[in-house]
Amino acid sequence: ENHYELAVAIDGLRAAESETRIKSAASLMFISEGLGPERTREELLPFLSDSIDDDDLVLLKLSSSIPLLTSKHLGGKEHMHMLLQPLELLLTVEESSVRTSAIESLTKILPELPNASVSAYLVPMVQRLGTREWFTSRISASLILPLLIPLLDVSEVEPLLSLFNSLCNDDTPMVRRHASKSISPLLENLIKHHYSKNILEASSPLHTTILPLFTTLSCDDQDSVRLQTTMNCISLTEVLVSTQDSSPSLDAVVQERILPLLKSCITDRSWRVRWTVGNNFGKLGAYDLSTEYVALATDSESEVRIAALTQLGQVASEKNRDLIVGLCEKVCEDVNDKVRGELAGGITG
Repeated sequence: ENHYELAVAIDGLRAAESETRIKSAASLMFISEGLGPERTREELLPFLSDSIDDDDLVLLKLSSSIPLLTSKHLGGKEHMHMLLQPLELLLTVEESSVRTSAIESLTKILPELPNASVSAYLVPMVQRLGTREWFTSRISASLILPLLIPLLDVSEVEPLLSLFNSLCNDDTPMVRRHASKSISPLLENLIKHHYSKNILEASSPLHTTILPLFTTLSCDDQDSVRLQTTMNCISLTEVLVSTQDSSPSLDAVVQERILPLLKSCITDRSWRVRWTVGNNFGKLGAYDLSTEYVALATDSESEVRIAALTQLGQVASEKNRDLIVGLCEKVCEDVNDKVRGELAGGITG
């Protein structure tokens, strides 16, 4: 009976009906156990790589099933890198949910990869993804890259930082946008695993790579890229303050390199960028931006005013009481009833 069920599951991988293929993709572990480690390596995984489905639902199920294959199914940890080949193909597909699932699956198998496999197979895979012609693979590379930092020796980090530089300057805005999302996770892993004591030094990646790229992305001509600037300012400051002792060097980075970029968002030509600042103003306690808050709460776009006023309760304090009172006097006469309603909600708590 088990042989029959195994044969049905294997045949289902190449069935015409997508529902059957989804069911078989969900049975990947059962198929592998039936075939054994050698046939899994020599037949099943090559088949998956050679016949990547064109149905997104099948690909989603396949992606979530791949990390269920453990070293036991493959015959030892030295063979775990073979799971990278089907995942690499999934990381290139057009559907973003499939790529996201593939990244999640990759994250699950990373702890199982021996150090030798990281250098021999994982790093080259990310480099291939980061230099392929189709932009979806470069998006995947930009999101995966921070995950590699904890697995590498410090001597192996520099080539990946060079790749990250290319991704942040990519011709495609979507690639630059996703690369911008990776700036804070990248810095956090660099500090945690390689530069805990010297990240503030002028020769460290913070000054040679992270801050220059962040500055460039914050001035990008596409507002979809600049939209990430506010959250990057918040997360970069949090990472640095939480990992470094207070010092003039730290203050200089926060006040002279990060704060000006945050202020540029408050006056950005795109209301969507200004909205991100207003909507997250309660997270900006590390900065004294009371005057800038008033500017957002009285912005020309009602969406920005509303977003800023949702943060009123977190912004108001005794030290800026007069400023807030003056703001309330202005906003209570706003022509937009939603703005006035948000003001009332902020005042009453």
